[in-house]
Amino acid sequence: MATGMQILINITVFCDNAHDLQIDLFDTTAGNLFTTLTPIGNLTDGLLDPNTGVVDDVPFNWQNVRYYSIFTAPIPAERNFHSILIIPSFQAVNYSIAPPGSFNPAALAFVADLYLIT
Repeated sequence: MATGMQILINITVFCDNAHDLQIDLFDTTAGNLFTTLTPIGNLTDGLLDPNTGVVDDVPFNWQNVRYYSIFTAPIPAERNFHSILIIPSFQAVNYSIAPPGSFNPAALAFVADLYLIT
């Protein structure tokens, strides 16, 4: 891999009701974390407290689709691109509703597009 190559990550996330996303790059040859791409506090949509409650006006908080685009820092030439793992980690919360035991399906869906920028 040439010096200064970057990876562009475009990620689209849908979650019922709230999520927290962290994106890490690991180097499998060194066996360690290369870098974390997300800012301090990660990429968050909604409150992660399950007692928050569902919003009653449109769009409902479960109807939001979030888009994130992130460039990596230039990757040093000594790191082989094929040894880099991109790991998205999610924490998802489905808000409690009343009365307890009511039908309350949860969901998390995402699509990630990765581009090597030379």
